[in-house]
Amino acid sequence: MSFCNPNEVSSLEGFEIRYAEAAINAGDWYVPPLGDVYLSRGVFRDNENALVARVPYATINADNCLIVNNLHAIRGRNTAEITLRNCTIANNISTNEGKYAIFNFENCIFAFNGDTFASDVTSPTDMLVHNCLFEGVDANKIMSIFGETVFYENGNRMGDPLFVDRGAGNYQLGAGSPAIDAGLGGVASAQDLLGHGRYDDRGMPNTGRGSPCYVDMGAFERQQDTASPDLAVIYVSDPAPEFVAAGESFTVQWTVSNVGLLPTPTSWQDIIYISTDPYLSSNDQLLQRQNHSGILQSGAGYTGTFSGVAPQIPGVYYLLVRTNAEQTFTEPIIVNNLLA
Repeated sequence: MSFCNPNEVSSLEGFEIRYAEAAINAGDWYVPPLGDVYLSRGVFRDNENALVARVPYATINADNCLIVNNLHAIRGRNTAEITLRNCTIANNISTNEGKYAIFNFENCIFAFNGDTFASDVTSPTDMLVHNCLFEGVDANKIMSIFGETVFYENGNRMGDPLFVDRGAGNYQLGAGSPAIDAGLGGVASAQDLLGHGRYDDRGMPNTGRGSPCYVDMGAFERQQDTASPDLAVIYVSDPAPEFVAAGESFTVQWTVSNVGLLPTPTSWQDIIYISTDPYLSSNDQLLQRQNHSGILQSGAGYTGTFSGVAPQIPGVYYLLVRTNAEQTFTEPIIVNNLLA
Protein backbone atom coordinates (compact mmCIF):
# COMPACT_ATOMS: atom_id res chain seq x y z
CA MET A 1 0.00 0.00 0.00
CA SER A 2 1.78 3.13 -1.25
CA PHE A 3 1.11 6.70 -0.11
CA CYS A 4 2.54 9.34 -2.45
CA ASN A 5 0.89 12.62 -1.42
CA PRO A 6 3.44 15.12 -0.02
CA ASN A 7 0.78 17.79 0.63
CA GLU A 8 -1.25 16.09 3.37
CA VAL A 9 -0.97 13.39 5.99
CA SER A 10 -2.48 10.04 5.01
CA SER A 11 -3.81 8.14 8.03
CA LEU A 12 -5.03 4.67 8.96
CA GLU A 13 -6.50 3.62 12.30
CA GLY A 14 -7.66 0.27 13.64
CA PHE A 15 -6.49 -2.08 10.86
CA GLU A 16 -4.60 -5.29 10.12
CA ILE A 17 -2.45 -5.95 7.04
CA ARG A 18 -1.15 -9.40 6.05
CA TYR A 19 0.67 -11.04 3.13
CA ALA A 20 1.61 -7.76 1.41
CA GLU A 21 4.81 -7.06 -0.50
CA ALA A 22 4.93 -3.70 1.26
CA ALA A 23 2.19 -3.20 3.87
CA ILE A 24 2.88 0.55 4.21
CA ASN A 25 5.12 2.41 1.77
CA ALA A 26 5.67 6.17 2.23
CA GLY A 27 6.31 6.84 -1.43
CA ASP A 28 6.91 4.27 -4.17
CA TRP A 29 10.11 2.54 -3.05
CA TYR A 30 12.83 4.97 -4.22
CA VAL A 31 10.67 7.06 -6.57
CA PRO A 32 9.22 10.48 -5.53
CA PRO A 33 6.84 11.96 -4.65
CA LEU A 34 7.21 11.24 -0.97
CA GLY A 35 4.45 10.20 1.41
CA ASP A 36 3.55 11.40 4.92
CA VAL A 37 1.75 8.60 6.79
CA TYR A 38 0.20 8.36 10.28
CA LEU A 39 -0.77 4.94 11.65
CA SER A 40 -2.64 4.11 14.84
CA ARG A 41 -3.63 0.79 16.43
CA GLY A 42 -2.50 -1.30 13.48
CA VAL A 43 -1.32 -4.89 13.13
CA PHE A 44 1.30 -6.03 10.59
CA ARG A 45 1.70 -9.80 10.30
CA ASP A 46 3.25 -12.12 7.71
CA ASN A 47 4.26 -9.41 5.23
CA GLU A 48 7.39 -9.28 3.12
CA ASN A 49 7.88 -5.68 4.29
CA ALA A 50 5.87 -4.04 7.09
CA LEU A 51 6.99 -0.37 7.01
CA VAL A 52 8.96 1.13 4.11
CA ALA A 53 10.18 4.74 3.77
CA ARG A 54 12.93 5.13 1.18
CA VAL A 55 12.01 8.35 -0.63
CA PRO A 56 13.93 11.40 0.70
CA TYR A 57 12.02 13.22 3.47
CA ALA A 58 9.17 10.69 3.50
CA THR A 59 7.73 10.09 6.99
CA ILE A 60 5.93 7.30 8.83
CA ASN A 61 4.50 7.91 12.31
CA ALA A 62 3.01 4.88 14.06
CA ASP A 63 1.35 4.62 17.50
CA ASN A 64 0.30 1.41 19.26
CA CYS A 65 1.14 -0.94 16.39
CA LEU A 66 2.05 -4.63 16.47
CA ILE A 67 4.72 -5.59 13.92
CA VAL A 68 5.32 -9.35 14.03
CA ASN A 69 6.24 -12.32 11.83
CA ASN A 70 7.30 -10.21 8.85
CA LEU A 71 10.32 -10.78 6.63
CA HIS A 72 11.41 -7.14 7.05
CA ALA A 73 9.91 -5.07 9.87
CA ILE A 74 11.26 -1.57 9.12
CA ARG A 75 13.05 -0.35 6.00
CA GLY A 76 14.23 3.24 5.87
CA ARG A 77 16.73 5.05 3.63
CA ASN A 78 17.69 8.40 2.09
CA THR A 79 16.78 10.77 4.98
CA ALA A 80 13.29 9.30 5.34
CA GLU A 81 12.07 9.45 8.94
CA ILE A 82 10.25 6.68 10.81
CA THR A 83 8.80 7.32 14.28
CA LEU A 84 7.33 4.51 16.39
CA ARG A 85 5.63 5.00 19.77
CA ASN A 86 4.30 2.17 21.90
CA CYS A 87 4.89 -0.39 19.20
CA THR A 88 5.85 -4.05 19.62
CA ILE A 89 8.34 -5.31 17.03
CA ALA A 90 8.88 -9.04 17.50
CA ASN A 91 9.49 -12.33 15.70
CA ASN A 92 10.54 -10.67 12.46
CA ILE A 93 13.27 -12.24 10.32
CA SER A 94 14.92 -8.84 9.71
CA THR A 95 14.22 -5.96 12.05
CA ASN A 96 15.56 -2.91 10.33
CA GLU A 97 17.32 -1.46 7.29
CA GLY A 98 18.51 2.00 8.19
CA LYS A 99 20.99 3.46 5.72
CA TYR A 100 20.88 7.27 5.95
CA ALA A 101 17.41 7.18 7.53
CA ILE A 102 16.26 8.82 10.78
CA PHE A 103 14.55 6.73 13.44
CA ASN A 104 12.66 7.80 16.56
CA PHE A 105 11.58 5.02 18.92
CA GLU A 106 9.73 5.67 22.19
CA ASN A 107 8.06 3.13 24.50
CA CYS A 108 8.72 0.31 22.03
CA ILE A 109 9.61 -3.35 22.50
CA PHE A 110 12.12 -5.06 20.18
CA ALA A 111 12.34 -8.79 20.89
CA PHE A 112 13.02 -12.18 19.32
CA ASN A 113 13.91 -10.75 15.92
CA GLY A 114 16.19 -12.78 13.70
CA ASP A 115 18.54 -10.05 12.49
CA THR A 116 20.52 -7.34 14.22
CA PHE A 117 18.56 -4.21 15.04
CA ALA A 118 19.43 -1.13 12.94
CA SER A 119 22.09 -3.01 11.00
CA ASP A 120 23.05 0.03 8.89
CA VAL A 121 22.91 2.60 11.71
CA THR A 122 26.30 3.58 13.10
CA SER A 123 25.70 7.06 14.53
CA PRO A 124 23.45 7.95 17.49
CA THR A 125 22.60 11.20 15.69
CA ASP A 126 20.45 9.17 13.28
CA MET A 127 18.34 7.65 16.04
CA LEU A 128 16.35 8.73 19.10
CA VAL A 129 15.55 5.88 21.49
CA HIS A 130 13.74 6.55 24.77
CA ASN A 131 12.14 4.12 27.22
CA CYS A 132 12.37 1.07 24.99
CA LEU A 133 12.94 -2.58 25.89
CA PHE A 134 15.43 -4.64 23.87
CA GLU A 135 16.06 -8.38 23.85
CA GLY A 136 18.71 -10.53 22.18
CA VAL A 137 20.56 -9.23 19.13
CA ASP A 138 18.51 -6.02 19.24
CA ALA A 139 19.89 -5.26 22.72
CA ASN A 140 23.50 -5.81 21.69
CA LYS A 141 23.26 -3.55 18.63
CA ILE A 142 21.50 -0.63 20.31
CA MET A 143 23.95 -0.74 23.24
CA SER A 144 26.87 -0.57 20.81
CA ILE A 145 25.40 2.53 19.12
CA PHE A 146 24.68 4.59 22.23
CA GLY A 147 26.96 3.17 24.88
CA GLU A 148 25.78 1.93 28.27
CA THR A 149 25.52 5.29 30.04
CA VAL A 150 23.34 7.04 27.44
CA PHE A 151 21.30 3.88 26.90
CA TYR A 152 20.15 3.74 30.52
CA GLU A 153 19.93 7.50 30.99
CA ASN A 154 17.32 7.54 28.22
CA GLY A 155 15.12 5.11 30.14
CA ASN A 156 15.93 2.07 28.03
CA ARG A 157 16.38 -1.44 29.38
CA MET A 158 17.35 -4.93 28.31
CA GLY A 159 15.48 -8.17 28.98
CA ASP A 160 12.76 -10.63 28.05
CA PRO A 161 9.40 -8.81 27.73
CA LEU A 162 7.58 -11.93 29.05
CA PHE A 163 4.85 -12.02 26.43
CA VAL A 164 1.76 -13.98 27.47
CA ASP A 165 2.14 -16.61 24.70
CA ARG A 166 4.49 -15.71 21.87
CA GLY A 167 4.09 -19.11 20.23
CA ALA A 168 0.36 -18.55 19.93
CA GLY A 169 0.79 -14.98 18.70
CA ASN A 170 -0.24 -13.32 21.98
CA TYR A 171 2.15 -10.40 22.53
CA GLN A 172 0.40 -8.91 25.54
CA LEU A 173 2.57 -8.48 28.63
CA GLY A 174 2.68 -11.21 31.24
CA ALA A 175 3.02 -10.69 34.99
CA GLY A 176 6.32 -9.16 36.03
CA SER A 177 7.34 -7.98 32.56
CA PRO A 178 10.09 -5.32 32.69
CA ALA A 179 8.01 -3.33 30.17
CA ILE A 180 5.20 -2.75 32.70
CA ASP A 181 4.92 0.80 34.10
CA ALA A 182 8.27 1.68 32.49
CA GLY A 183 7.31 3.94 29.57
CA LEU A 184 7.45 7.64 28.83
CA GLY A 185 4.05 9.03 29.81
CA GLY A 186 4.13 12.35 27.99
CA VAL A 187 4.25 10.83 24.50
CA ALA A 188 1.90 7.87 24.94
CA SER A 189 -1.65 7.91 23.63
CA ALA A 190 -4.47 7.45 26.13
CA GLN A 191 -5.33 3.97 24.82
CA ASP A 192 -3.40 0.92 23.67
CA LEU A 193 -3.83 -1.25 20.58
CA LEU A 194 -6.96 -2.87 22.01
CA GLY A 195 -8.51 0.41 23.17
CA HIS A 196 -7.62 -0.17 26.82
CA GLY A 197 -6.71 2.84 28.97
CA ARG A 198 -3.43 3.19 30.82
CA TYR A 199 -3.34 1.02 33.95
CA ASP A 200 -1.09 1.29 37.01
CA ASP A 201 -0.01 -2.26 37.90
CA ARG A 202 0.09 -2.16 41.71
CA GLY A 203 2.49 -5.09 41.78
CA MET A 204 5.22 -3.33 39.79
CA PRO A 205 7.35 -0.26 40.53
CA ASN A 206 6.59 2.85 38.49
CA THR A 207 9.93 3.26 36.74
CA GLY A 208 8.60 5.31 33.84
CA ARG A 209 8.90 9.04 33.33
CA GLY A 210 6.51 11.86 32.63
CA SER A 211 2.80 11.89 33.38
CA PRO A 212 1.43 9.34 33.88
CA CYS A 213 4.54 7.51 35.06
CA TYR A 214 2.96 4.07 34.68
CA VAL A 215 2.59 3.72 30.91
CA ASP A 216 3.66 0.29 29.65
CA MET A 217 6.15 -0.18 26.83
CA GLY A 218 4.85 -1.83 23.68
CA ALA A 219 1.46 -1.96 21.99
CA PHE A 220 -0.46 -3.50 24.90
CA GLU A 221 -1.23 -2.05 28.33
CA ARG A 222 -1.47 -4.78 30.96
CA GLN A 223 -4.84 -4.54 32.70
CA GLN A 224 -4.24 -6.50 35.91
CA ASP A 225 -1.86 -6.42 38.85
CA THR A 226 1.30 -8.47 39.11
CA ALA A 227 1.41 -10.52 42.30
CA SER A 228 4.33 -9.40 44.51
CA PRO A 229 5.27 -8.75 48.12
CA ASP A 230 4.79 -5.16 49.26
CA LEU A 231 5.96 -4.05 52.69
CA ALA A 232 4.40 -0.84 54.00
CA VAL A 233 4.71 1.11 57.23
CA ILE A 234 1.03 1.42 58.09
CA TYR A 235 1.30 3.02 61.55
CA VAL A 236 3.81 5.04 63.57
CA SER A 237 3.01 5.99 67.15
CA ASP A 238 3.58 9.33 68.82
CA PRO A 239 6.73 9.39 70.96
CA ALA A 240 6.19 8.35 74.56
CA PRO A 241 6.38 10.77 76.24
CA GLU A 242 5.32 13.13 73.46
CA PHE A 243 7.34 16.10 74.78
CA VAL A 244 10.86 15.55 76.09
CA ALA A 245 13.76 17.76 77.09
CA ALA A 246 17.25 17.46 75.60
CA GLY A 247 18.85 14.17 76.55
CA GLU A 248 15.66 12.61 77.93
CA SER A 249 14.53 9.14 76.83
CA PHE A 250 11.55 8.36 74.60
CA THR A 251 10.09 5.35 72.77
CA VAL A 252 8.40 5.03 69.39
CA GLN A 253 6.60 2.04 67.83
CA TRP A 254 5.58 1.34 64.24
CA THR A 255 3.72 -1.38 62.37
CA VAL A 256 4.79 -2.92 59.06
CA SER A 257 2.39 -5.02 56.98
CA ASN A 258 2.83 -7.04 53.80
CA VAL A 259 0.05 -5.48 51.74
CA GLY A 260 1.13 -7.34 48.58
CA LEU A 261 -0.19 -10.59 47.16
CA LEU A 262 2.92 -12.75 47.70
CA PRO A 263 5.00 -13.56 50.81
CA THR A 264 8.32 -11.82 51.32
CA PRO A 265 11.19 -13.92 49.91
CA THR A 266 14.11 -12.92 52.13
CA SER A 267 15.43 -10.71 54.93
CA TRP A 268 15.20 -6.91 55.07
CA GLN A 269 15.86 -3.91 57.29
CA ASP A 270 13.80 -1.20 58.93
CA ILE A 271 15.74 2.04 59.34
CA ILE A 272 14.82 4.87 61.71
CA TYR A 273 15.95 8.44 61.05
CA ILE A 274 15.54 11.73 62.90
CA SER A 275 14.90 14.85 60.83
CA THR A 276 14.03 18.52 61.21
CA ASP A 277 11.32 18.13 58.53
CA PRO A 278 8.94 15.33 57.48
CA TYR A 279 11.00 14.41 54.39
CA LEU A 280 13.83 11.91 54.18
CA SER A 281 17.06 13.41 52.85
CA SER A 282 20.81 12.85 52.99
CA ASN A 283 21.07 15.35 55.86
CA ASP A 284 18.91 13.28 58.22
CA GLN A 285 20.54 11.33 61.03
CA LEU A 286 20.33 7.54 61.04
CA LEU A 287 19.33 6.33 64.50
CA GLN A 288 19.04 2.57 64.15
CA ARG A 289 18.82 -0.37 61.74
CA GLN A 290 16.61 -3.30 62.65
CA ASN A 291 17.06 -6.60 60.81
CA HIS A 292 14.13 -8.88 59.98
CA SER A 293 14.28 -12.36 58.47
CA GLY A 294 11.94 -15.13 57.51
CA ILE A 295 8.80 -15.16 55.42
CA LEU A 296 6.06 -12.61 56.03
CA GLN A 297 2.85 -13.86 54.45
CA SER A 298 0.45 -11.64 52.55
CA GLY A 299 -1.63 -9.68 55.08
CA ALA A 300 0.71 -10.43 57.98
CA GLY A 301 2.61 -7.77 59.92
CA TYR A 302 4.83 -6.99 62.87
CA THR A 303 5.58 -4.17 65.32
CA GLY A 304 8.97 -2.51 65.72
CA THR A 305 10.17 -0.47 68.69
CA PHE A 306 12.89 2.15 69.04
CA SER A 307 14.11 3.74 72.26
CA GLY A 308 16.43 6.72 72.22
CA VAL A 309 17.21 10.12 73.70
CA ALA A 310 16.14 13.55 72.50
CA PRO A 311 18.71 15.74 70.66
CA GLN A 312 20.71 18.29 72.63
CA ILE A 313 19.49 21.16 70.43
CA PRO A 314 15.87 22.07 71.28
CA GLY A 315 13.35 22.07 68.46
CA VAL A 316 10.68 20.11 66.63
CA TYR A 317 11.91 16.78 65.27
CA TYR A 318 10.40 14.04 63.14
CA LEU A 319 11.10 10.33 63.29
CA LEU A 320 11.06 8.74 59.85
CA VAL A 321 10.72 4.98 59.37
CA ARG A 322 11.64 3.20 56.16
CA THR A 323 11.06 -0.53 55.64
CA ASN A 324 12.95 -2.78 53.22
CA ALA A 325 15.25 0.21 53.14
CA GLU A 326 18.00 -1.35 51.04
CA GLN A 327 15.55 -3.02 48.65
CA THR A 328 16.81 -6.55 49.28
CA PHE A 329 13.74 -7.62 47.30
CA THR A 330 11.79 -5.65 44.71
CA GLU A 331 8.55 -3.98 45.74
CA PRO A 332 5.97 -2.09 43.67
CA ILE A 333 6.14 0.97 45.94
CA ILE A 334 9.18 2.20 47.82
CA VAL A 335 8.08 3.91 51.04
CA ASN A 336 10.65 6.64 51.63
CA ASN A 337 9.41 7.95 54.94
CA LEU A 338 6.52 8.29 57.32
CA LEU A 339 5.93 11.01 59.84
CA ALA A 340 6.12 9.95 63.48
